[in-house]
Amino acid sequence: VQPEGSPFGAGLLPAPLRFLGGWSQVCLTTADSALFVDGAPSDLPDTTDALTSLITTFTTNGTWGGAAGVVDDVRVYNRTLSPHELRSLYSTNEYALRVAGPVAAASMPTPEILALQRPFAFAAWVYPHTVDGVAGVVGQLDNEGRADMPPTFMLAIAEGHLQLRIALPPCAPEPCSTHRIVDATNSRLHSSRWHHIKLHYTGLTATFAIDGIVTDVLPLDGPPTFPAPSLQPFLLGGQMDGSAHGPVPSIRPFHGLLFDLAFEYGTPPPPAHSDATCCSTGATGANSFYFDMNDGAGDSACSTHDGTDVSLMVHPFPPDAPEFPATRWANASFDDATHPPSTTIDAGEDDMGNLTALAGVDTCYVFASRGACGRKRLFGGDSVTLLLSPSEDFEVLSSEDLGNGNHLFCFRNSVCGTY
Repeated sequence: VQPEGSPFGAGLLPAPLRFLGGWSQVCLTTADSALFVDGAPSDLPDTTDALTSLITTFTTNGTWGGAAGVVDDVRVYNRTLSPHELRSLYSTNEYALRVAGPVAAASMPTPEILALQRPFAFAAWVYPHTVDGVAGVVGQLDNEGRADMPPTFMLAIAEGHLQLRIALPPCAPEPCSTHRIVDATNSRLHSSRWHHIKLHYTGLTATFAIDGIVTDVLPLDGPPTFPAPSLQPFLLGGQMDGSAHGPVPSIRPFHGLLFDLAFEYGTPPPPAHSDATCCSTGATGANSFYFDMNDGAGDSACSTHDGTDVSLMVHPFPPDAPEFPATRWANASFDDATHPPSTTIDAGEDDMGNLTALAGVDTCYVFASRGACGRKRLFGGDSVTLLLSPSEDFEVLSSEDLGNGNHLFCFRNSVCGTY
């Protein structure tokens, strides 16, 4: 929304809404003409009619009818959203997949391109509610799909660190090992906190990284060893081993949140600090799959590989389990720290893309605080300073923290010219 005095003019929006400046989220419900601005009920006068006209014009002919500013992230629902949903829409940078209980939160078919009998890498953001015991984050059951047998492959959180378990192919001469457990004891994780985890497996070494930092590089004995083949789907959470008396201890279901899931095979790159700096933007190459799991609704997510869609099927919680919420999707917002180089400034631009100010006319700049990944901050509290030079030519009229990540500066310059 352009501030008052914008070179783009007023457009259709009334002055109180224009004065908000910067990005604002506006939600209008047709049932009772309720208006929400930035997730909260609004008492701005004379805005409902203007916004109704705006939305009607857009849905009719695809234009905004002369409204000044830029429009993004348009959502149209066939029902009235609750105030809670409206607040969540504004407060949510990310959704995540809620994982709990014996039923896997999601599963992914294992076409031939996802076979683990070659070097591979797995990465995800995890938010464990507890790190006690052994909890399988992602895994694959044995070829017969038996949960009372050790999984063919499993990456788990074990007493606060990462652990890899794989079932080995049959070998001769007997007896020989049937499974391998690799503990990355330096890869510490904490409950109630987001961590980026990555496993890089070559058959000769298993490399683990937490938050973009390599914690363990563990050599494996013998020739290159990969998990035994299995046609079972990959599971996110759920009961991966029901045996309390088998060759490995019982494994409990993972309890927490997951998003930004990536799988690479062939010759995946080793872990790097950049893995955990920003959220992924998609598959990194032809030999990779990526699921952002930021849908917020629905029962599937897709990743494309060479034009072929690979689906991640999301499974609802059992209807007879009232201890679980109604949906697998959780609001996983977190507000990044402000990163000054990513912060953007807007005062309306001319045809050349320059910010302009006209002598004798009040000019307002909107600073939108952003984090290192470029995402706009949701809340206020930043300390922002505007330096005007030479200072004797300018009068600062106002400086206001709008409380939504935007900071509004208004000033007037007295010397003739366009700035």
